[in-house]
Amino acid sequence: MPSENALLDLLSYQFSYPEPGIVVATCLGLANLSARVQENHQESIIQHLRNEAKKRIEAGEIPQFSGKSRDLLTLSRTSKKKETSILWIRDSWCVFDDKQLATQAERAARDWIQHVGVRFHVENKASRHSFASLTQLICRTVKDGRKQYFKDKEEWDLRVATAQQENAKRKASDAAIKSMIDWLLNEAQRYIVSGGRLNELSNKKPPANSPAENWHLRNFDQFNLRARPQQIHKEETKDAEGRIIKSRSWCENAGGGEIAAAVEQAKFMLEGIVQRAERGSEEAMAWLYHLSMFLTQKFWLVIEAQPDLACRLSATWNYVPIHWNDSPGTIKRIKAKTKRLQIPKLPPVSLKVQPDSPHQQAASRTISALNYLMRSPFISMPPMPNGERCKMFDERFPNWLRKAIDFADQQQSDTHFDEGILWETYAAAMTAKPDSPWKKQSRPRKAKEKFIQAIKARRTKTL
Repeated sequence: MPSENALLDLLSYQFSYPEPGIVVATCLGLANLSARVQENHQESIIQHLRNEAKKRIEAGEIPQFSGKSRDLLTLSRTSKKKETSILWIRDSWCVFDDKQLATQAERAARDWIQHVGVRFHVENKASRHSFASLTQLICRTVKDGRKQYFKDKEEWDLRVATAQQENAKRKASDAAIKSMIDWLLNEAQRYIVSGGRLNELSNKKPPANSPAENWHLRNFDQFNLRARPQQIHKEETKDAEGRIIKSRSWCENAGGGEIAAAVEQAKFMLEGIVQRAERGSEEAMAWLYHLSMFLTQKFWLVIEAQPDLACRLSATWNYVPIHWNDSPGTIKRIKAKTKRLQIPKLPPVSLKVQPDSPHQQAASRTISALNYLMRSPFISMPPMPNGERCKMFDERFPNWLRKAIDFADQQQSDTHFDEGILWETYAAAMTAKPDSPWKKQSRPRKAKEKFIQAIKARRTKTL
């Protein structure tokens, strides 16, 4: 949820009991904000007043200082019927100027004398006052309390200024968080529609001189130096008696070695080809296809050369990547080889949706986009102390993302989603903007059927 308005914490509430069984609560600081309820409903009255105060403050109203409910003067009398009358003159009277104060004091003194009489207690002391003397007493007491009132008001104004600064900071923070969440959603939807790259914020590292980024700038001898294994050097400084007073260890060619150098070289080459393929390069797509065919061939050559090792490893294999081969004869021969390797029975593959079809790509991108969102900051908030998921920013999320989060929470995993949730995610991406592929409220029935088939086909291959 968004941050609370700091001005709400400055408000205080005053209770009065005008009738038996009736409670009147007044919010100090906001004019004409009070509530009258039955005494048995007293628990909810503060929340009601706070909600109303929040609406008025968010509309731009600033709470005004009306005292600290400090009693300046207390009048009381108990009748023979044991009925008690009390009149409190609080520091909120200090807001009146002399003329207003005289009017209010005369009114209060007249009502008190008429209903109670001239004999009563003033601050627990028996006293006798006429209308005129009671009016003077009230005016004198309020004027004496003005000094402390204005001192309290200075503190109040300082607290209001501090609260407004805090509100400005929270508002800027909320705006930044909302902007980041909107950016994450836009990136995920852009990836679903156009296949752009998703960069996980939580996994970003500061820029560094990675060997995989600049190996192509080196000559043959420099690359051979990278192929040398890493060496740990230790330097020690000793005193005259031979005791070590300082030591330093450093690594030469960290992460190096022949295999590491070859992997870095191949990784950089493949990333370059993949980036070109993602931008629509047919040449790069052909490179990736031929490379996958070559690796598949090498894969089976290794299996044929090391059958015992392959049998031991096959217990942990879930599938064999046979979908790279189009020829039915090749698939038949591969299945014959798998029988000897004790690999579990391959699940049937639906031929309704081809692996490279647009629907299969859409399903794969949708799953990747949801996983990307689940691992992104602000959405994957750490759990609260009671173990429940933090829902601080849930109202910032669209409905399709809330459903996906709830489903993932129930499954305790964010790697598999329900077909309906994936379809809603895909449909939201296809209708997100005016220039999106689909119009609003457009959900082609055939597209949904093909999309669901693609999800089922993808799951069949990854079981």
